[in-house]
Amino acid sequence: ALGAAAAAATPAGVLSPTRLTATLSLAIVCCCICMSIPIVHAYPLSVEAGLAPAAAASVLSALMSFSIVGRIGIGRVADSVGGIRSLLLASGTQTVMIFWFSQMNTLPGMLLIAIGFGIGYGGVVPSYAIILRELLPPQRIGQAMGIVFFFGNVGMSLGGFLGGLLYDLSGGYPLAFAVGALAGVVNLTIVGSLLVTARARQAAAVLPA
Repeated sequence: ALGAAAAAATPAGVLSPTRLTATLSLAIVCCCICMSIPIVHAYPLSVEAGLAPAAAASVLSALMSFSIVGRIGIGRVADSVGGIRSLLLASGTQTVMIFWFSQMNTLPGMLLIAIGFGIGYGGVVPSYAIILRELLPPQRIGQAMGIVFFFGNVGMSLGGFLGGLLYDLSGGYPLAFAVGALAGVVNLTIVGSLLVTARARQAAAVLPA
């Protein structure tokens, strides 16, 4: 069950279902672009950085394994601070980590970044479901979740494609991972504006007439 703090932070009814669905759909496209570039390209990036194939595979393995920590842990975080703030935390973590991915060329450094990125990205997708549960009436959750996660798949496809395209155009991965970081910043801006709007409407709703 949601804690009192989470319920107070993201009260149901402060945003229209249509606007919330559209906002989260745009946000998830951006964060999934940021997410999928390392998932698809972490192995070739590691090989290009000079790691042996087995070591490069361990980087991807660490990334995927520690995403489980994020998926499980984000529920506890959301119980305390609400879904929007938990999404900001998870997305912010993956955005910071994707930038550093292309700056590392040692196995310990790559593993450290992969672990941090995995924890962040693992918490992203569950946070969207939590936000929809907190802010939408029950009869609108199923439809909204289908729409939002459809656009998440669009973002995942775009990220993997853009990573390869930008590598081919630039001859390296720094540009591709920088674009991924930029997509993460856009996502954080959208989600941050959603939090500001929700809090403003909540405050307006409790003011005396």
